[in-house]
Amino acid sequence: MGPAQGWLLDAFLLIVSGRAETPTGAARVAAVSPVVLADDVTDITLPRGHLRWWSPAPSVYCTIVTGHFCTAGVGPILQGFVDVAARHPGHLVDTFHDWSGLTGYDSDARIAYVEQARPQMSRVGIIEALVTSRIVAMGFEVARIALGTGLKGISDRATFEAHRQAAIDAALRRTR
Repeated sequence: MGPAQGWLLDAFLLIVSGRAETPTGAARVAAVSPVVLADDVTDITLPRGHLRWWSPAPSVYCTIVTGHFCTAGVGPILQGFVDVAARHPGHLVDTFHDWSGLTGYDSDARIAYVEQARPQMSRVGIIEALVTSRIVAMGFEVARIALGTGLKGISDRATFEAHRQAAIDAALRRTR
């Protein structure tokens, strides 16, 4: 799916959702500075949201994104994945995004995320995202179609947490 189709879907979703605002573009991107909290937990304040990523086990990458996701978050969220994959060469990385607190996203951010994630897909085991917002769920579905198999949107927290814990347990068993 090209940028034109992505923009059209985003415009449609804005109309359907009752949000009258125009999607914002890359011109509004503010600089972000990652803060490493402790033991591989990175915290990033976005212009209208928050991103946290960590690796709880070898080849497992987890994120929590809240608020509004913009293009300023694309580089850091993908760099976190690249860092985890680089520490565990030869292993596919299972990725779990808790996006239940995500209220929306910029169209340009979704487009940039798909384009920049595409070269990394050969390093992905699974990608599961906990999504509760209809807008975010539709954007995730567009990304799933654009990136191919291996992506799964989940709306039930207990299921998401169980899948994430199973991946952590399996990764820890592999390293013993």
